[in-house]
Amino acid sequence: MRQCVALAMLICVLIAPGGAHAQAIPPPSTGPTLTSLASDGVSTAWSEYHPDGATIFLTIPGQARSTIATGVKEDEHRSQLGVAASTVVWLDWQNGQGSIMARTVGGAPIAVAQGDVALPAISGSTVVWVEGLTYQPDDPNSTTPAHIMARDLTSMAAPYVLAETPKAFFGYGKLIASDGWVVWSYGTGVTKLWVFGPIKAVPLNGGAVQTVVESADITSFDAAGAKVAWREGVAISPTTQIMVADLNAQTKTLLEPNGALGVPSIDGRYVVVLRWERSERWVYDLDTHSAYAFAPCQAICPQLVRGGNLISAQTSVAGYSIQQAPVVTILPIAPRPQPNDGRAWFRETGHTLGGEFRSFWTRSGGLPIFGFPLTEEFSQRPPGATSMDTTQYTERQRFEYHPENVGTPYSVLLGRLGADALAARGVDWQALPKADPTTLHYMPQTGQAIAPEFWAYWRSHGLELGDPGVSQREALALWGYPLTPARYEQTPNGQRVLVQWYERARFEYHPENVGTPYTILLGRLGAESLSHQYEIAP
Repeated sequence: MRQCVALAMLICVLIAPGGAHAQAIPPPSTGPTLTSLASDGVSTAWSEYHPDGATIFLTIPGQARSTIATGVKEDEHRSQLGVAASTVVWLDWQNGQGSIMARTVGGAPIAVAQGDVALPAISGSTVVWVEGLTYQPDDPNSTTPAHIMARDLTSMAAPYVLAETPKAFFGYGKLIASDGWVVWSYGTGVTKLWVFGPIKAVPLNGGAVQTVVESADITSFDAAGAKVAWREGVAISPTTQIMVADLNAQTKTLLEPNGALGVPSIDGRYVVVLRWERSERWVYDLDTHSAYAFAPCQAICPQLVRGGNLISAQTSVAGYSIQQAPVVTILPIAPRPQPNDGRAWFRETGHTLGGEFRSFWTRSGGLPIFGFPLTEEFSQRPPGATSMDTTQYTERQRFEYHPENVGTPYSVLLGRLGADALAARGVDWQALPKADPTTLHYMPQTGQAIAPEFWAYWRSHGLELGDPGVSQREALALWGYPLTPARYEQTPNGQRVLVQWYERARFEYHPENVGTPYTILLGRLGAESLSHQYEIAP
């Protein structure tokens, strides 16, 4: 948004996401500079600089690009765009006075507010802005507060005050209205590079003002409803962190890995930010506690993530272009073209295996045990863990890389997908009926016995730990202990078969396949886990 205004020509270079679903929004001509960008995830508005004033455009899927306004005078410290469906709001700053304007495609411009106003935003039909923010030290009334104002475009009833806020000698950062919340920032101090101050929030329908954070760079935050993401602190380094607050739950979460360089953008589920290391852009998935690098760039790369879509602009001296693509097309679940870096690529899923994971997959059972890879490598915090692991999913497992174990057989560990899947189904395996301790193949650690139908398969497969043949500890390392009795269940493909769950697997007995290698089949727990995380078919 506004953070791109002063830097657009030099450093606001964006690498737009690829994929079959990417939608390019071509510029109206070559040469102009993109100065502001806004989106609600469906509609996208932007302004481009011209000597006689900016031109504001809006694009809606399935419709031609609309020119919303021309000759708009933008102010570096006050102007920003807001968009909701087919309505755009903006500031026109003429002769030291501002006009908050709104226009819906097909309608006439509407003057929402005038005077000492700034930072318009819109949520639904409600326009929000800051009013009375000018600070004049020689004015005896300079201590009177500014106000966060709101006005409904449908009724056009008189504007009303949402909250009081200081005039802020060091200026205001930005204001965001989204899904029932208004979030804004203002400066209370300055360093050599940054203006810093608090980030505040108030419900759109009125209520008490909340302090999201006491001190942060006032332009380095974004909000989506009750979720606010910001760059922690006022300095940039390889250890700079991104924080996310949930205003409803009153929680704060630190995103890993750290090293944030750019301004985060959030849509409620996803956070996108430029990271210090190798100028990578990263997408964080708050629902699955995961993170993934994509599309490296060579400069500061502002972007917006809205409604599950990533909106990016690429600028150059020749002009600019804007692209929009679903975030899922850049997530680790998205298929990749065949690489030329030596990694094994599987046409069946469009994913690769390389490095430690490829070596582990090959020596530990390969396709029959693990299935095809379903993701690329990415960072994820496993259930119950406190830190991120480099992770990759196959059809039947989740690989986790542990560099602290390099040089031992345990540099790659397997996820407890059987236990995770039972928990996701609401099954407490510890409360299930236990086996008689005298039962053959009884495991006291869980109180269950491996069913005779499954024993030979369980015992004859294992990880390579250096023991002769397949030892019981090697089988245990692959499958884990039994968690349930053997019982008949309906599998995801609709068959009713004898099933037994283990810490890392689900065994299915198929008597119709006796005499073939397929009497015991393994549940596709990796695929099922991904289907729950990303709402895709397993």
